[in-house]
Amino acid sequence: MNDAKRYQREKLRLYFLGVAVDLCALLVLQATGASERVALAAAGAPFRLAEIALYMLVFFHGPWLAGLPLRFYAGHVVERRWNLSTQASGAWFFDEFKRWVLGLAFFVPTMTGLVWVMDSCGSSWWMAAAAGWTLVTLFVSTIFPTVIIPIFYPVKPVTGELRERIAELFARFGVRLVGVYELALSKKTKKANAMLAGIGNARRVYLGDTLLGGFEPDETRMVVAHELGHHVLRHIPKGLAFHTVAAAAGFFLLDRIGGPLVRAAGGYALWDLAVFPTVALLSTLGALAFVPAQNAFSRRMEYEADAFALKAFPSRATFESLMRRLASKNLADTDPDPFVEFVFYSHPSISNRVKRAQSLPS
Repeated sequence: MNDAKRYQREKLRLYFLGVAVDLCALLVLQATGASERVALAAAGAPFRLAEIALYMLVFFHGPWLAGLPLRFYAGHVVERRWNLSTQASGAWFFDEFKRWVLGLAFFVPTMTGLVWVMDSCGSSWWMAAAAGWTLVTLFVSTIFPTVIIPIFYPVKPVTGELRERIAELFARFGVRLVGVYELALSKKTKKANAMLAGIGNARRVYLGDTLLGGFEPDETRMVVAHELGHHVLRHIPKGLAFHTVAAAAGFFLLDRIGGPLVRAAGGYALWDLAVFPTVALLSTLGALAFVPAQNAFSRRMEYEADAFALKAFPSRATFESLMRRLASKNLADTDPDPFVEFVFYSHPSISNRVKRAQSLPS
């Protein structure tokens, strides 16, 4: 077995272990009565929203603290062992502190709003919750490239000849160039990556400095064309619509299935804070069941973006060299087990991307 397969299998095992830790933390909070005690303490708040927010403020730290050792091991120790991380332990913990702040800032108001909607909107709460979830997703998508990414990585605009070439590419497809930026990934990792993030005027293409510094110019332009394809093919709004429908279906099933299970656990309704860990556990299991469909949808969009890039730069040789270099740089398993790819891969495997590219008409 080569290093890439060993690395990816270790990461997959750690993923399963992380899920188990999260579920166990929720079970402990429920079974020990800790959740009920926190709910009783929060009940002294002057009004319902404050009561829910106080509960969520305390609840957040249970799963977060339970998972901290494993996150450090998987996200830092393993990456260092495989010579992929460039980050010191202290810097990792500082990033984790920033993730804690952002997680708290997101989790408390979002979950407070969800429980309040459950409590206030009667049998139609799941529709209101899906609408609210969409608004939250839109908000996060808007601030992610301009506010959140710079918290973790230094960012600077791409300039010079590369920017001119990128501007020409965008102009060829009639797309306004909102922004192409270099992301200082090298401060944390040796892996290469790129992304299209944001919506409207907040939309940006990010290219990792590990990509810009270690790849041929034609390969970099192929990456930009791929990211442009996501925009031209409207993958961001399509993804938003897909996840809105999925959220509505998930909330509906939680209403129909979760209600009886919560009552069996001793609660009186989904919005009973004392049994919130049970609600969270059911939601987590539902989200896990949805992962294969979500990844299949994502892989389809990646294939479409690859096809777009090959139309913009019709060079299969460049595409294949890009794929090989990405696999080597990121220690990717180029030919994973088909079942593992189907369930867990949000991007097609390198071998399947190359095969699909070779099958496209010239």
